[in-house]
Amino acid sequence: VGILDTMHSIRYGKGSYSGIHINRRNNVQVKNCNVVGFNRGITIEQSSQVTVRASTMERNNDIGMYLRGSSLNTLIGNTVRGNQQGIILDSASDRNTLEENTVTDNFVVDGQVNMFGNGITVKSSLGNTLRANSIKNNLFGIYLRLANSNVVEDNTVEGNQRHGIDLVLADSNTIESNTIRGND
Repeated sequence: VGILDTMHSIRYGKGSYSGIHINRRNNVQVKNCNVVGFNRGITIEQSSQVTVRASTMERNNDIGMYLRGSSLNTLIGNTVRGNQQGIILDSASDRNTLEENTVTDNFVVDGQVNMFGNGITVKSSLGNTLRANSIKNNLFGIYLRLANSNVVEDNTVEGNQRHGIDLVLADSNTIESNTIRGND
């Protein structure tokens, strides 16, 4: 088991690709990290059983947390704010759990508006659980595209510029017990 615990230290990037990049690894724990100013805060690729807990990804030029081809991971109790995009599960990132994360203000960085500034995006992935997250003041709150059999429950989705929850070519998803208000 690999453990990265920065004990609240701050990592500043100057446009570097990712603050933390986990590639083809299993059983990794990331906690208490503040990742600021990179292109992507945390990238997890082709990895499983990674836990990211109690960390903050903010003011990254592109994405706060990005998972690609990664399954059975847990993102819990994190803050993702002020990035162009919040959290993305992409390309067969299946059976992940996102719980109790705060995902806010992800669509404007340095005054630049991003037309894809979603709080949480699930794309071409299935069987994920999004539970008890607070998703506020993004372009879209939760966006599922080509994403099937996901569970979206007990989230607070409010004040987003467009839709609270948007499904495009997404089948057999369970959407229940969410608080959705004040989205345009």
